This record gives sequence, C-alpha cells and structure tokens, in this order.
Amino acid sequence: MISGNVILKIEDLKKWFPVRKGLFTSLFSKRQEFVRAVDGVSFEIFEGEVFGLVGESGCGKTTVGKTILRVVEPTSGRVYFKGIDIFKLSKGEMRKLRRKMQLIYQDPFESLNPRMTVYNLVGEPLSVNKLVNSVDEKMKKVVKALEDVELKPPEVFLDKFPHELSGGQRQRVAIARALVLQPEFIVADEPVSMLDVSIRAEILEIMLKLKEHYGISYLFITHDLALARHICDRIAIMYLGKIMELGDVEDVMRNPLHPYTKALLDAVPDIIGGKIKVSIKGFVPPSPINIPSGCRFHPRCLKVMDLCRREEPQLLKVGSGHYVACHLYN
Repeated sequence: MISGNVILKIEDLKKWFPVRKGLFTSLFSKRQEFVRAVDGVSFEIFEGEVFGLVGESGCGKTTVGKTILRVVEPTSGRVYFKGIDIFKLSKGEMRKLRRKMQLIYQDPFESLNPRMTVYNLVGEPLSVNKLVNSVDEKMKKVVKALEDVELKPPEVFLDKFPHELSGGQRQRVAIARALVLQPEFIVADEPVSMLDVSIRAEILEIMLKLKEHYGISYLFITHDLALARHICDRIAIMYLGKIMELGDVEDVMRNPLHPYTKALLDAVPDIIGGKIKVSIKGFVPPSPINIPSGCRFHPRCLKVMDLCRREEPQLLKVGSGHYVACHLYN
C-alpha cells in the first residue's frame, strides 16, 4: 500500500443541490428539498498515488471530483491541497492553484472546443495562465505535451480539429491539455469509458507512465472494478453519496467486506463459467432526495438487520488501512 506525504485531504465533504419546484409544488410545500449528491465524504490521497473512486452511476463520484477542484462549490466540508484549505481561497488564488490541479473529462468530444485546432487547445492553458513569453516557447511546450501522450509526430496533429481525430486521439489531446501545465494532481473522470476496448489499455499505460515520470497523483473515477484493479493503488467504494468501503485495491478485491462491494464484484461476468451472481435487491438505488434511514444501502441488502434500518454505520477501521461502513463489523 502506498503511503507517504498526503497531497490531498478531504474532510466531511458535502454537496447538496436544491430541487427546483414547480408552481403547484411551491404553493403547497414550503419545505426545501435537496439532492444529496455528496453527503459526508472523507479520504486522503498520497503523493504519486492513483486513488480510485468506484460506484454505480449516480452515486456522486463525478460531483466529488468537481467539488474538489471547485468546478462546483461545496455545501460544506474541507479540502486541503498540500496543507492549503482550498475552500478558503479567493477566485484569484484558486485560479493560480488550479495550475497544479487539473481535470480530464469523460467525453473528449464534449470537452474539446470543435472550432479550435490541437495547437490552440493544448496551448490555451499556457496563454491563459501567462506561462510562456514567446510563440516559440509555447510551441515547444505544446509539442512536448503531444509527445508525452504519444501523438507522434506532433507536427501532424497541430493543425487538426477534434472531428478529424479518432476517439483515442481526442482523449490524448485532452490529457495533453491537462499535462501542459505540469500539474501535481489530476482528477480523471471515467477517462476511458467512451473509448473502444482496444484503445483503453494504451491510454491507461500513458497515464501510468506520466505518473511515474512526473510524479502525478490521480483521483481515478470509474464504475469498472476490473479497471480500478489494474490502475489504482487504493480504492473507495461509493454508494448514494457515502463511502461504504476503502482500502488497498488488492485487499478490497480479495476480501470485500461490505455487501455492496461484494454485489459489485459478483456482477462482474465470469468468462469461464459464464455465470453472473445476483446478490443485491433491485436494480435502481433509492432517490438521493429521500435518503433511507439508517444505512442507505439497507433497502437493497440481502444481510439487512433491524439495526441497519435505525442507525447509520460509521466508516470504521477493520484492518491495516481497510475501512468499512457496515453494522456487520461493529
């Protein structure tokens, strides 16, 4: 398990989105409701680590990533980047710090401006942050970033537009755009889920190579446990805005403790046996507006107890770096 200096520390992070009400609803109900997308999340990321955040769609993974970078503002909580509380920074201070904290989006076609060439897309962060003093210096840094993501020869791609590139090439451009500022921390939000299977391994290898070469730390957001096992050092399993289990990736995979983690692993098809084990009730999680009492997983859990319906379990340490929020282990 990776340990050492903490580059990012998240404490009790919450992001609640107010629910917009229609005219009829607002007349008869004065209670303001919220979508509790992130509801008290805490974890640490070490320097040079790939920390995976895993869970099904709608659990709040992406909101965690965007809130950490203040792409969306938090409801409450604290995030420390190398000891700096970023939620207390002004917009100008945050803009300077964001050079060291970058985001790779899930869909490169949506995140890249279709009217800009590769040169302008990758070079824009340098100009915006005033990190180059000449056109030649800017060109050298853009070319170096393209070479780092193995778009070679880079001269072939400089004048191309996003629609002229393949999906894998577009995602490499997106990575190069984040890399050109020489960040220390990157939020990678499902960076290969939109790509063909044959291309995914190449992109992941590039990301791991960049991590080793530049000492980059990643928050790797995914719903794919097999992918997380391949690239992550530690993982946290998230469900309905909360972390259910956290630990070393091999420890969690080989010895899953939370029923939800076990259900996710059971859902991975057995290629040899050809069987899929169903160990969860229903296919749709409860609404994040009306969170169940007690453990929020209890309506779908096959091992539910009366205590689960009454009290919410806390994330407790049950082994060396292994944490679980489940009454079975109290």
